[in-house]
Amino acid sequence: MVLLVPSASLKRWKPLFLFPFLIFSLYSPSAASLSSKLRRLTRFAMLSLDTPTASAAVKPGIDLSAIDENAVVRSRCQCGSVEMSFPIHSILPLEYGNDYKAAVDCHCRACRKYHVSAFCSYLLAKHDAVDITGPTLKTYRDSCSQLGPVVRMQCGACHSKMATRPLRVEARHGHQLLVNMGAIDDRTLPKPIAKYFQKTRGKWHWDQRAIWTESTGDAEDDDYDDEEETEISQKSQRKITGSCACGQSRYRVSYRGPTELQHCYCRLCRRLSGGVFQTWVPFFIEDFEWVTTGDADDDNTGQIPPMQQYVPHGRRHVCNNCGGVLTIVYHGQEDQIWPAAGGFDDDNLPAGSTEEINQQLHSVMHISCRYRQSWYSIPRDGNPRIPEAG
Repeated sequence: MVLLVPSASLKRWKPLFLFPFLIFSLYSPSAASLSSKLRRLTRFAMLSLDTPTASAAVKPGIDLSAIDENAVVRSRCQCGSVEMSFPIHSILPLEYGNDYKAAVDCHCRACRKYHVSAFCSYLLAKHDAVDITGPTLKTYRDSCSQLGPVVRMQCGACHSKMATRPLRVEARHGHQLLVNMGAIDDRTLPKPIAKYFQKTRGKWHWDQRAIWTESTGDAEDDDYDDEEETEISQKSQRKITGSCACGQSRYRVSYRGPTELQHCYCRLCRRLSGGVFQTWVPFFIEDFEWVTTGDADDDNTGQIPPMQQYVPHGRRHVCNNCGGVLTIVYHGQEDQIWPAAGGFDDDNLPAGSTEEINQQLHSVMHISCRYRQSWYSIPRDGNPRIPEAG
């Protein structure tokens, strides 16, 4: 008698089919030893039943039939000098409680500073399966609260963030390469996996998260009347300090009145930061100051980072040491500067609650949403979603 079982059902009920074979193998008379029987049984149990190679890398429940087992995930820097690729089956699952995660969002301060972003999303892949090449490939020694000492990989020409490699080989993630998901070409990531990552990314160091990402903006511009400017400026003067990861480029902002947050999902911001978006905050240039000499507030010296132009309508301050992209200055708006909120020092921001931050913001919005990557879902926070930039 031949038992015909659909392939999909066989995958689902595979453990039940194996159980009779286990009992028969252990108790049937044979000259072979018990250990050899177990070895043969183990090999049988590991045989693939019409399942692509990717099944070893992604959690069951994904529609594996829609995934090409030879698919290659690709990314490149903004200028095209550095390219990276790896086969889809090289993605490594990360055990996280009772679940498995092959993608994680790291919220630690070190990752936020280096990427100058709210957090960084990584795709975990086998290190020796990733091909990353380019004449301008640059490395930067850094640290991560989760991984310890790491080497960051970026393009030394355009400063796009590409990947992070742990230096502790003996550690849990020592043989993995953490690929920056913001730089991934979304067309090369299979749709079932992208959909899966929308809900199943792990979270590292959520306790260190940037709470301004949860802001909605409650302040009103008319709360600040020009006729009472002097009195209000004394009462409502606020200070923010920020820097790049290495601290070579540092700044401070002294301002009054509410401002705004713009979470930008455009390809340029994603590639330069390596994250899924980068957040920008406008200030008047007269309220912004680069810290170049030590004073009572800061004992260290720094330097003004050079400006780099990626698009016709503006330039960005970029640290030439760690590669942090810190600000935007738009042509025609030379009286304003837009620092990236990912560079803000946590010590100057309210801790544990967004209420005070909301009082300093008159609006929060998501912009360039049409360029959002498919593996990320924009939070339903009630903030406006703008398809393009303003």
